[in-house]
Amino acid sequence: MGSSHTSPNKDLKALSASTIPMRQQLLVLDSQLRVKSASASFYNASELVPGQTVGKDLANLGNGWRIPALLTQLQAGDFDDFEMEQEFPALGRRTVLVCAHRQLDRDDPSGTILVFIRDITGQKQKELEAIALATRNRAILDSIGNAVVVIDLDGRITFMNLIAEKLTGWVQNDAMEKYLKDIFHITNDSSQTVQSIVASAISERALIGLSNPTILIGLDGGEWPIDGSAAPIVDADGLSGVVLAFRDVSNRCEEEQNLKVSEVRYRRLFEAAHDGILILDAVTAKVLDVNPFMGRLLGYPREHFLEKELWEIGVFKDADISKKAMTKLQRAGHIRYEDLPLEHKDGRHIPVEFVSNVYREGRRNVIQCNIRDITDRKRLATDLAKATEQAKTANQSKSDFLGRHIDHPQVRRHGIGFDHQQAVGEAAGRRRHGHVRDWSWKHLHTEA
Repeated sequence: MGSSHTSPNKDLKALSASTIPMRQQLLVLDSQLRVKSASASFYNASELVPGQTVGKDLANLGNGWRIPALLTQLQAGDFDDFEMEQEFPALGRRTVLVCAHRQLDRDDPSGTILVFIRDITGQKQKELEAIALATRNRAILDSIGNAVVVIDLDGRITFMNLIAEKLTGWVQNDAMEKYLKDIFHITNDSSQTVQSIVASAISERALIGLSNPTILIGLDGGEWPIDGSAAPIVDADGLSGVVLAFRDVSNRCEEEQNLKVSEVRYRRLFEAAHDGILILDAVTAKVLDVNPFMGRLLGYPREHFLEKELWEIGVFKDADISKKAMTKLQRAGHIRYEDLPLEHKDGRHIPVEFVSNVYREGRRNVIQCNIRDITDRKRLATDLAKATEQAKTANQSKSDFLGRHIDHPQVRRHGIGFDHQQAVGEAAGRRRHGHVRDWSWKHLHTEA
């Protein structure tokens, strides 16, 4: 800085009033670093008076000015923004910036040093708070499950969190100031590009979602299915950039695929089942879905069952009985009826076994009713009962026959050598082989 001729004693008051901000203090030193004069703001902050200041060495001024680095700087020449902490009696501990500039003086050929002291404690505090806030925000953004990339209006990256680093393959230090399009490579089934996403977010001042599906291609060539959105950043100064938030949906895609496979398998089982199946809304008790076998069982199309209650399709006799059954089902979680008559479209009655359970489907409860045709089971049971009765009758007839003839005189005469039990056994054995008639004729009806 060029030197100029001035008189500090004469011009200090004017200098203080015109060029020194109220928060800034001024000391005028000679070449030996002795105080020649000071501004009112310095006296106010230091609580010194001119008698304690003028003519004193700076190092011995008050407490805290004996700072070797500062004294060395002042002896060396002009400088700006030397930061130091100083204890001011009236203000406490403050952070200040010190600037020094030399001027030639008519009364002092060795020159004059103007020392400007600016209090930046508030500014420093705000900077520290801003750093702490940025650190805290960084920790928050690093801990969330979404990747976050921030760009300025030129499309250059100003921030990336750890998840974004992982998915893109770029670390923040390498990505800073690079264009988003150079690190964020995507493909999708639409014409959407990263440039168009950002442009839309800026022009529409709105959230713009990524197409589904969108694949992010990382630095190593790895592919990540993602979803997310871009949104404008609007602060007190207006639009300042765009934030892109996205997340890896690999697991969700796999789960969706597994769910689709499961749904296909369930649907196949549902439609191929040889039992009738009704799906009901647990609240309204109305049919939501019905499988093909149920239609074939009763002779009705699928539409006949939909949006109807069970009593309307003949499962229960009337609405009151149906309501009671639904109440029991809701309370117990299941009901079972061994033999219910359902009426076919042609008027026939079909005996069925009815089993119903309540289960959770998404955000609602549904009722599944399994209806099994037991016509063949009942026919077999009837035939078995009839056969059992016939066998019982036949056995009784055999016993009656043997009981009548086992003591016949001819039997006694020809049956010498075996007892009553043997005779019965022999008779039964011959009967089984078709000889009962001959044996009876020869041995039971021959006169002695």
